[in-house]
Amino acid sequence: AQRASVAASGAYVALNGDDYAQLDAGIGFDAQARYQSRVPFSVGIGFQYSSHRIGSTDDSFHASGPFADARYTFAIRSAPKVHPYLGGRFALIHWAVPGIEASANGQAYGPVGGLMIQVGDATQLDLGLAFLSLHIGDAKSFGTIIPDSGTSGSALALRLGFAVGSGH
Repeated sequence: AQRASVAASGAYVALNGDDYAQLDAGIGFDAQARYQSRVPFSVGIGFQYSSHRIGSTDDSFHASGPFADARYTFAIRSAPKVHPYLGGRFALIHWAVPGIEASANGQAYGPVGGLMIQVGDATQLDLGLAFLSLHIGDAKSFGTIIPDSGTSGSALALRLGFAVGSGH
């Protein structure tokens, strides 16, 4: 098992719920550093970002922020290069719509899962899924707080990337 790793993934992200009905699914990324103890449990910290078009307008909705997650990785004796994982993620979220100078802050949390597939001595393909509950506070636009503008919903992110690690 790799003790320390860094990873980067591309993501396809769909925001769901009435508060996000006007937003198209978007693309983004996440990057993280991860540490695994001798047991199949690991913790990671990183940064995530996605961009979403707002309906038929030229404006974009950007969501970003730091996250921490924990995973438990399973061993499959019949497929030693494939390692399924389950875990959870907590993120601080900042969203912004630059065209109207609007932004807000909140948090997201929920389960993550996926497959790590060994493709080299220290390299793994990471095929993952995250389902996060979103809770965002009131927005500011042009410096003024907009009362009762908080949003909630969920995000479904499909991720594909690589992890490179060291140590055994």
